[in-house]
Amino acid sequence: MKKIFRKLGGFGFFGTQLSLREQAYFTSRLSFLVGAEISLTQSLEMLLAQSRKEKEKKMLRNIISDVLKGNFLSTSLMHSSPKFNNLAVQIIKTGEMTGTLCANLQHVSIELKKRQLLWQKIIGALFYPLCIGVATIGVTGMITLYILPKITPIFSSLNAKLPLSTRILLGFHKVLVEYGIYLAIMFIIMIFATIFCFKKYKKFRIQFELFCLKIPLFGTMLQYYEVTQTFRTLGLLLKSNVPLKDALQNISFSCMGAVYKKEYLILSEFVTKGMPMSRFLATKPVLFPLMVSQMLSVGESSGNLVEVSTYISEYFEREIDEIIKKLGSSLEPILMVVMGVIVGFVAISVITPIYEITQNIKK
Repeated sequence: MKKIFRKLGGFGFFGTQLSLREQAYFTSRLSFLVGAEISLTQSLEMLLAQSRKEKEKKMLRNIISDVLKGNFLSTSLMHSSPKFNNLAVQIIKTGEMTGTLCANLQHVSIELKKRQLLWQKIIGALFYPLCIGVATIGVTGMITLYILPKITPIFSSLNAKLPLSTRILLGFHKVLVEYGIYLAIMFIIMIFATIFCFKKYKKFRIQFELFCLKIPLFGTMLQYYEVTQTFRTLGLLLKSNVPLKDALQNISFSCMGAVYKKEYLILSEFVTKGMPMSRFLATKPVLFPLMVSQMLSVGESSGNLVEVSTYISEYFEREIDEIIKKLGSSLEPILMVVMGVIVGFVAISVITPIYEITQNIKK
């Protein structure tokens, strides 16, 4: 059983990584203490004394031990358990190299908070459709599995001819009763097989992500989310005097999507040859909106790449807000209609034969 949990931990479950909120809180407090000219070791020890969660205490003890041995804070965070955000580690490393650790810690805190808020918006937008879907399945399942079987013997005893909708529903019920266990097992196997392939095989993960990006509205939201994170990070790294090639590599290391990770590494080699980013991104319309390459072209020609990157991230963050608003207003009537059709079909399938039998008895 422990091996199973360890495997699941590799997929990011069961607290193997600090949440964005926890990481933002940690870097914010550490930035304040370092800015107050308290030594790094003392600052970490103060955070350890204030910590209430065991996983944070364990991480801080390991970090303090590494720092006392002369290791960099970023090196310790890179190998810490629970895991720390890769991008945050790279920015902290830059701060240690350039003597701007306090400022970079604050930048990391702000960036992680923005990521958390943006992710919460996306999750909130998907929560309502999920609730409607679960409610529809629950009502349909209750009627099909519990109510319909109790009145089926009455239909059989009276030799009544059942409507087509009722026969379909009874056939569905029969399949669930006889093969439900096998279907559940197959469904679970498919889920674990998908997770395994997603984790193990890079090509499968890339194709899966490309498929998700082509889903209407949902794919656009994922695309805008990645663009927002990328260019906010790029602006932050360039502001910290990180070379463009290194900044793109850092973004690649911290990127969650395999398809974007691959493209950022290719892009870093592309710009090393003196080619503009805008030309490369213009050839990737599935991953980057056309507007991104156009705005980057302006920033590259004017030398204001930091400002343009920041503007791109802010623009597409606003676009995500608009998509979320549209998602709620457009999906709500569709979901209600779908739910009404499904529940109405089930209800008619149950009520119609009862009504017909009652009419025959009266005659």
